[in-house]
Amino acid sequence: MFTIDGKGYFNKRNCVLETVKQYLKQHPKTTSQQLQRVFPADVQGGYGVVRPLSWVRQQQQSGKDFLSRYFIHEDDVINTIDGEQLVVSNQWGNSFLQFIYCAKNAGLEIEEIG
Repeated sequence: MFTIDGKGYFNKRNCVLETVKQYLKQHPKTTSQQLQRVFPADVQGGYGVVRPLSWVRQQQQSGKDFLSRYFIHEDDVINTIDGEQLVVSNQWGNSFLQFIYCAKNAGLEIEEIG
């Protein structure tokens, strides 16, 4: 389990979601493109850290099982200042260490606990 800036108690996937949400709280004027530069797709691997919800739905319509690989619940969809709706990947294995480094570069400290 993990904390973000010493708060919370998250598994890997929820830690990523909460880290992205926390970043946006600290930087509310972040655009979709800026957020995708802060959390680049290659940090996660094949699914990316954040993707436009419209893109995920397109992938699903083309026969790929993408909806189950992102946080798509209404409360989890991220709205950026430029009106884009983004979703966060829930697929985290070995690439999570890269995400921790990325979060640190963005000013957020993720620590493993217990």
